[in-house]
Amino acid sequence: MILLRLLVAHIIADFFLQPTKWLEGKHRNGIRSVYLYSHAAVVGLLTYLFLGHWTHWQLPLFVMVTHYLIDIWKLSKEDTVGYFVADQLLHLLMLLIGVGWFFRFPWLPDIINSRHIWILLFSYLIILRPTGFFIEKLTARWSSELDALAEMFDGLNNAGTWIGYLERLIILTLMLFGHFSAIGFVIAAKSIFRFNGNVQTERDRKMTEYVLIGTLLSFVIAIFIGIIARLFLF
Repeated sequence: MILLRLLVAHIIADFFLQPTKWLEGKHRNGIRSVYLYSHAAVVGLLTYLFLGHWTHWQLPLFVMVTHYLIDIWKLSKEDTVGYFVADQLLHLLMLLIGVGWFFRFPWLPDIINSRHIWILLFSYLIILRPTGFFIEKLTARWSSELDALAEMFDGLNNAGTWIGYLERLIILTLMLFGHFSAIGFVIAAKSIFRFNGNVQTERDRKMTEYVLIGTLLSFVIAIFIGIIARLFLF
């Protein structure tokens, strides 16, 4: 409950009580911006109020200071999705550390020694980059054949990689929750969007076959990892 309260305080302070004027002022004036300190003060105040332990000021102070330092770090970075996610993950990490300090980390041994946590962590990690590299190696013989047709690769940069990540995350999650029938809808939806029957040339046919192989490999590996994970979890 303490962590949930602090998360709510963080969301309200970072997204609802930080006007666009403050954001622009921080990026324009950097560490000299008064809005940087105003925002940190709002974070600390909300944390103190939502914590509800009026004699415990150390945790709100810790959250306020770390939030301020993370915001300073982010001001020197580009305004991209990657840095936005990194910023929020750092804030979350500081909240976890702060709550752990508040409770003297009684849950840490349970997390470290939890078989379920490590199985889940392994499963979700392996379906991302390792699986992507594996599929890339398996399909290398066909990708080299398509190298001469580079002009047809006019899609978004790395879009295929991110689509693969998302589809495997969805399938693994459905597997772990036992919603096996829903996986069929994911596969059907992916097929409809990717393969609309518009195959007019030999290049189109080769590209469609190449993408189909990669897609099916992605599905099969995610389902297989889900089956193995369920065997160890349940």
